[in-house]
Amino acid sequence: MNLTIIGGLQASGKTTLMRMIRDNLGEPTKNKHGTLHYEEYDNHIVYGIYNGETFDGTDKLSMAVITDAIGHLKRNKKDILIEGDRLFNLKFLDSAKSLGYDIRIIICTVSDKSVLLNRFKKRGQIQKESFIKGRMTKINNVTAKYGSSVIDTKSGIDQSNILKFIR
Repeated sequence: MNLTIIGGLQASGKTTLMRMIRDNLGEPTKNKHGTLHYEEYDNHIVYGIYNGETFDGTDKLSMAVITDAIGHLKRNKKDILIEGDRLFNLKFLDSAKSLGYDIRIIICTVSDKSVLLNRFKKRGQIQKESFIKGRMTKINNVTAKYGSSVIDTKSGIDQSNILKFIR
């Protein structure tokens, strides 16, 4: 089974990419395992809460969701799709790997810093350089161990390559 997780800085296009992916999966059944909310499709499960808001996905899950997410992985038989920071860490990914999942990482990035800062501004977010640096360290630690595919979202997202990647 595959576990594909989409990471990146805030406003890098993670949720937008996941919306595109979800639009191609069919109709979901919404489920819950403890604090973990997820959508179940024919061949995939998407972790997170999606209701059309800017901060959808794992951002809406409890900070303590990792234990329930690992518990769900133990009984699951479908490919898992995740976006966001809540489960983008070595503890969760190492647990998934030990349970037999093939870990696939997609990093959304914005090569033009002014585009990223503009997105922050539109959202009403002000990110301190130290916060961004901390997130980049976390991303680098995960990708150093598991590798990654990088998508530059400064001009939008080409979903055709992503859909091939997750199938």
